[in-house]
Amino acid sequence: MSNEDIQNLQKVVDEQIQENMGMSMIYTIVSAAQEWMQERANIPQQEVLDPAEAKRRAIEAEEARLAAQRAHGTQVTPETFVEWRKRFEAELALQKASLAEQQAADKKARITGKQFFLSQEAEAEESEPSDFEFEEEQAEDAAESDEEEELTGDDESDEEDILNALG
Repeated sequence: MSNEDIQNLQKVVDEQIQENMGMSMIYTIVSAAQEWMQERANIPQQEVLDPAEAKRRAIEAEEARLAAQRAHGTQVTPETFVEWRKRFEAELALQKASLAEQQAADKKARITGKQFFLSQEAEAEESEPSDFEFEEEQAEDAAESDEEEELTGDDESDEEDILNALG
């Protein structure tokens, strides 16, 4: 009940008190209050509500309407479909453009296959000697061992000659 309703009920009770002064009046006051309440119950609710309650009920009604609309969905007509499709295609075009820009930036940042191959080749050359350098080292080692054989006289062909002569 609103404050206004309480004040109106108080007026009805005060009138009953004035009319029944000097007699037993409890029963009459309660009966008058009950009648007033029943009359107010028969009045449509919109008239009874205070402004805050009316605002709350309006918000609830709007929420219920929106919930019903969401449950039912939006009616699709050729016009609404065309409108939706234009928005959808514009959104897709925007996404494709941003994706293409991102891919272009990624592509610029990456090296090509040829650049990768050349960089791997350069790293390999820095870390290991090439086959040519390795062969040169082997040739130098072989030349040094030949020189040692000549100096020590450990030639295998001389041994073979001696064995052949004995044999």
